[in-house]
Amino acid sequence: MKKRVFKPIAVACAFTTLIFSAADAQSDKDMAAARRGVDAYKAGKYDDAIKAFDEAIKLDPEDASNYRNRGIAFSKKGDKASAAESYTDALKLQPEDVPSHQGRAAARLATADFKGAIEDLNAVVEAKPHDVEARRLRAYAYAQTNALDKALGDYNAILKDKHDDALALNKRADIYFRQKSYDKAIADYTDAIKAKPDDIANYRDRAAAYEAAKKSPEAIADLTEVIKRQPDDASAHNRRGFLYSQQSDYTKAIADYDEVLEKDAGNEQALQQRAFAYSKTGDSDKLIAQYDAAIKAKPDDGAMLMRRGVAYLAKENYDGAVNDFTNASSLMLNDPRPYRQRAVAYIKKKDWEKAIADYNTILQLRPDDAPAYKFRGYVNFLMSRNDKALADYNKSLELNPKDSGAYLNRANLFAKQSDFAKAKLDYQKVVEMNSEPNLVKQAQDVLAQIQKQETPP
Repeated sequence: MKKRVFKPIAVACAFTTLIFSAADAQSDKDMAAARRGVDAYKAGKYDDAIKAFDEAIKLDPEDASNYRNRGIAFSKKGDKASAAESYTDALKLQPEDVPSHQGRAAARLATADFKGAIEDLNAVVEAKPHDVEARRLRAYAYAQTNALDKALGDYNAILKDKHDDALALNKRADIYFRQKSYDKAIADYTDAIKAKPDDIANYRDRAAAYEAAKKSPEAIADLTEVIKRQPDDASAHNRRGFLYSQQSDYTKAIADYDEVLEKDAGNEQALQQRAFAYSKTGDSDKLIAQYDAAIKAKPDDGAMLMRRGVAYLAKENYDGAVNDFTNASSLMLNDPRPYRQRAVAYIKKKDWEKAIADYNTILQLRPDDAPAYKFRGYVNFLMSRNDKALADYNKSLELNPKDSGAYLNRANLFAKQSDFAKAKLDYQKVVEMNSEPNLVKQAQDVLAQIQKQETPP
């Protein structure tokens, strides 16, 4: 289940306000240029606005408002680095200018300069202690730098002034989750639901916290609420099906996977998990028999061959799986799925070179296929081809920087090489992203081991 945690808080380009300051203007030309910049900005012509502010700065280099306004225009255009530089120029003239600190903080957040953003937001909060947005953004920046207690401090301050701030409750819960304080996280998610009952994300997040706290019935109840509101939510069905399987309630698990496959017949997670559930019920032979009949009636149905292959995988009949995926690949031309599944079967057979060959084929078909790089990296890791594994993991994360599994794999590689500094950074990233509870637990466990080793007796 994808968990909505630590997504960047929306930072509006208009965090600061355009200011036309004529009081210190040295000439009518300076005022005219500044006015043109403001008018161009309001008209959405950001390049023209920047040129006009450049002209105003040239005419009056001591007017901080022109630098600030140029920074706002750069930010709105999407050039955050230039925006930060322009705000810095403004602050050289007016070091305590709060709007310029706000603007530079927004630009720095957008470029992942979290420490720099914290410096600016410190100045904002010092000048405006009850500025909720500044505290919210600083808490986010603290969380990104693993200063979790400081992030909690800001969320506590927000909630002291407004105890039912749903966003602050949700984000503080996220911090508690990262600290493994699951009961506190659950309490905050519950209060967030009370404050904003229509926000389905709080139910998702609380479900993840319940799952981490090993309270599967409560997690299932929250996922049921999500499904009640969004019946076609595949991720919620898949997650609830997984939890049902953990409770050995395979009939309900299969029902959830069936719901997903009715809408998306090729959903690989549902196919795999349903096949696993059938194998646990002893009915996998029945499932395979159904596929046998379908394939006999329509031998050129590549999708049905894929399904039977997945069922064979669940039964650990890897040769049968390879045969079905091979036949499917000849019917589903230029489709990477048969190769992806066959690679899994080869990995199970420890036939590493053939698995590598299948991932190579996928990358020929789809050069930007991030999962193929990730799993090829994993096979290279198993073969102790560490340089190739690292290159694959790096490429995978370049293509999909939100893949916590790739960060976990790369962290494991660094740990294998005893590069614990880099390993810790990647493990911490997995915890921060918090996309899958089982991945988070793995990362937290290894981090605890590393910290124990680094702590003097």
